[in-house]
Amino acid sequence: MSSMKSIQAKKVHACGKCNAALEIKGPAAGGNFPGRFYVHCNACKWHYTFFEDPPGLRVKQPTSATTPMSSSRTSRTLVTGNYCVIQTQRMAELAQREADEQSAREAELERQDDEDFYRQLNELCDFSTLYAESQGSVQPSRVHSFRLVCWTKQDTKPSVSIIDACPTWPLWRFVDCDIAQSLIIGNRIQVYDSSARIWMDCTPQTYHFVTNRGYLLIRYRHLQDEDILELPKFSALARDSEARSDQDVAIKDASISTNSSNPSTPSYAATTSKTLLPPHSTHSSSFYTAKRKYRRSKQVSTTHFDNAADSDSDAVEASSPVPISQASSKRCNTSGQRGASLDNPIDLRTFIQLDRMECTWRELNQVISSHPGLDETLNFEDAMRFIRLAASLKRDIIHAKETRNSTRNSNPILEPPQNLPEAVASFMGDALSLSKDHVKGCWDALKDISWNYSSRDHSDISDAHLFYESGERYGFMLRSLWPPVTFCTNTLCTAGDKTLSYYPGSKRKVVLYTLEDGACATYHSCKTTYHNNYSVKDGIRTYYGGVPDIIEIGKHQFIGKNVANMFMSLMLISWTSATNNAEVYNSTISKPENQPEDWGFTFDLRSEHIWNAIAYLAILEHYENDGRRLEIPHGEEEKDRLSQVICERNRVFDENGQPEWAHYCSKCVRFFNGSDGVPEYYARAIVSDGITIGHPCCNVAHCEVALASKRHRFCPEHMYLDAVCAVEECTNPVVTGTLSCNIPEHVQLFLNYKKRKNANFQRKKTKSKITSTAKPPSDIILTDSGSTCELYDADDVDDPLGDEEEAIETLEALPSSQQVRMNTNLNR
Repeated sequence: MSSMKSIQAKKVHACGKCNAALEIKGPAAGGNFPGRFYVHCNACKWHYTFFEDPPGLRVKQPTSATTPMSSSRTSRTLVTGNYCVIQTQRMAELAQREADEQSAREAELERQDDEDFYRQLNELCDFSTLYAESQGSVQPSRVHSFRLVCWTKQDTKPSVSIIDACPTWPLWRFVDCDIAQSLIIGNRIQVYDSSARIWMDCTPQTYHFVTNRGYLLIRYRHLQDEDILELPKFSALARDSEARSDQDVAIKDASISTNSSNPSTPSYAATTSKTLLPPHSTHSSSFYTAKRKYRRSKQVSTTHFDNAADSDSDAVEASSPVPISQASSKRCNTSGQRGASLDNPIDLRTFIQLDRMECTWRELNQVISSHPGLDETLNFEDAMRFIRLAASLKRDIIHAKETRNSTRNSNPILEPPQNLPEAVASFMGDALSLSKDHVKGCWDALKDISWNYSSRDHSDISDAHLFYESGERYGFMLRSLWPPVTFCTNTLCTAGDKTLSYYPGSKRKVVLYTLEDGACATYHSCKTTYHNNYSVKDGIRTYYGGVPDIIEIGKHQFIGKNVANMFMSLMLISWTSATNNAEVYNSTISKPENQPEDWGFTFDLRSEHIWNAIAYLAILEHYENDGRRLEIPHGEEEKDRLSQVICERNRVFDENGQPEWAHYCSKCVRFFNGSDGVPEYYARAIVSDGITIGHPCCNVAHCEVALASKRHRFCPEHMYLDAVCAVEECTNPVVTGTLSCNIPEHVQLFLNYKKRKNANFQRKKTKSKITSTAKPPSDIILTDSGSTCELYDADDVDDPLGDEEEAIETLEALPSSQQVRMNTNLNR
C-alpha cells in the first residue's frame, strides 16, 4: 500500500496486495469520502480511495470507509433450527498496518480458542465437513470460502454440517451448493436488507450479493419481527485502544457477570434451543476480546448441550427482544457494552432467531399429562382451536387487569402470563367444553405457541406462496379443480377399478376468479371424460347435478358462483355494464400476489367472461329447478355452445311466462265487486317506461323462423325475397344498389326513404312532434293522381346500402286508394 505513490487517471496500475489491475471508479456514494473517486481491485476486493479528484494526484494514507475489515474471519455462529448466518471469509492478505498491531499473545489466544471451539464441536456434535461442487475453474485470487453452519435438532447430539469452498462468492445462490440446497431449500427463506432494514423474500434461483462485508443474514419466513433477540454479550466492542485494553475488558466482564445474575433479565436458555453454542465476534481487534469472553463461558455452553437449563444462573444473558424495525435505531446496554445495530454489518451475528413454537410432542405430552384427565379429553382439533382462539384474544389477555398485575417486571407483549384472565378462561371452557383445570393445563402447554401464533402465516394465502414457489414444478397449486365424483359414473363401464385417474400432461393451467383471493392461478385436473363441472361422452357435455361453486366459463377461465351473482346484482341494481364490472374487479379485487408471471396468459377479467358467467349461472339454475341435467355440445365455440339451451329457455318463458306471472297481491291487483258483492272483474297494474321494444323478426308476416342475424330482413327460408322489389305485390327484380324496381313511383319512394337518413329531416320531424299544428313533411308526399306515402321506420335493422342501422321498409301498393305504403314493423 505504501508503494502506491500516485495514481493517474486512464492508466493501468497494479494492486499492492495481489498485483492485479486496479479499476478507477467513483464518485463514491457514501462512506467517509462521499463524492470522491477511488480505485478498486476486482481480484482481492481491495479499495483505495482518492482524497482529491483525479488525475495525477498523490495518494496519502488510503484509509477509507470502503476499505474492508482486515480480520473478517468466519464466525462460528450456529443455527437453532430456523436461522442461519452465512459469512464469507476473505482470502486476501491482511493489511500490513493492522497485522503489525496483533501481538503474539493475542495470536496465541486466538489459536487456543480455535482449538477449544473445534474440540467442543467434535465432542458434542456429529461433526462433518462437506464441500460444494466446483463450477469451472476459478482464479485462486478470486476464490473466497464461506461457511454455512446448520443445526439439526435431535434428542441426543445435534448434527452439524459445515460447507466450505464456494466458488461463486460474492454472487451466491442456494442451487450452487447441493448441501445448502438440501438443508434450506424446503423452507420459506428471507434475506435481510440492512440498507432498507427490511426482510425480503428469497428464491433459490436468485443471486444474492454478499454485502455487509461478507455477511448474509437469513431467516425462515414464518417468523415474526418480534422473534429476533439482540445478544449484547458477544456484540462488537469499540475499535478504540481503550476497548482493547485489559482493564477495559475486566470492567466489561464484571458488568456482564453482574447482569447475568439479574433475575429480571430474560434467560437465553429458557427461550432458545438447548443445542446452541454462543456466537463469536470477529469485529477486527475486538475479535480476541470476544474470544476471551467465549472461553470463560464454555462451561455454560456445555450445560446448554447436555442439561436442561432451568435456572437463570446457568443461562447466557440476553437483552429484551427488539423488533427488527427498531433494532437498527435502538441500542441495548444491559451488559454495559455498546449494543449491536443492523447498520453495522458485522453485528448481524448478534441477532439470533428464536423459534418459541418449536416444541416436541414429548414436551407437550409431559405438560398435558401433569393435569389429570386432560390427555384423554384433549384431541388434536381442540388443541389447534385453543391456539387459534388464544391468539385471537392476545390483546384482551395483555390488557386484562390480572395480566398487568402479574407481569409488572416483564414485557407482556413478548412473554405470555402464567395464568389466563378469568373471563378468557371461562370463555375457553365454554367454547371448547373444557373444565377450568383443563383450560389451565392447555394454557400451560400451549401458551408459548399461542403467543407467537400468526393467523396470517397459517392462512390459505400464506400456504399459497409455498405452492407458487415450489408447487408449479410438480403440477401442484393451492386450488386444484377436480370433478365432484371419484369413481366412474357410467353404468356401462366394465372396469374392475372405477377410480378416476389422470395421466401426465392432462392438467392445464387456468385462472380462477374469486372474491377472497382475487384472480388465482390453479390447475384443472381431468382425464378424457371427467372435468370439474361436467363429463364428456360422444362429444356431449353432461353437467353434474346442481349449480357448482366454481363455474367454467372458458378453456382457461373459472369463476366462483358468488362472483357471478355479484356481477348479476350489479347489472340489475346499479345498471353496471359488463365492461365496468370487469374493470372494477381487475382494479380492486384481483390480487397480483396470486398471479405468477410465467403462467402463460393474462389474469384480467374481460366482459365476455362476465356474460358467459351470467349465462351459465342462469341456465344451470334453470335446469336445477326443473330437476334435469344440462347437456350441451362439447366441440363447438364457447359463444355458440349455449345457443340451443338459451332458445329453449326463452321458449318456455314465452309460453308460460316469467316465474312471477302468477303473482298477485293487494298492491298490484284490484278486484271490483258486483251488486251481489261477488267480484266481477279485476285490474292488474303493470309498470312500463312508455317504450315497447320487441325483437327483430322476419319481414314476412306471421313467420316465426329466427333470423340468422339481427341485421337481416328475412329469415333463411325467405332470404330469396331480398332480390324482389320491396313494394308488396310487386314481383319485379330490384335494381342493383336499391330496394326497388325500375318503376318511377317505386324509385321515388325509395329515394324519399333514403332522404330520411338526413339529420335535418330527423330534426324537422322531432320538431313537428312538439307542436300539434305542425304540418307533415312535404317531401314524402307523392303528387301522382292524389297518391300519398306514409313512412314507418325502425332503427334496429341495418340498411345494406348505407352505414347506419336503419330498417328496411316493404313497399305496399294499395290499388283501391292509390296509396303506396312502406311498412317497417319488423319487431314483435
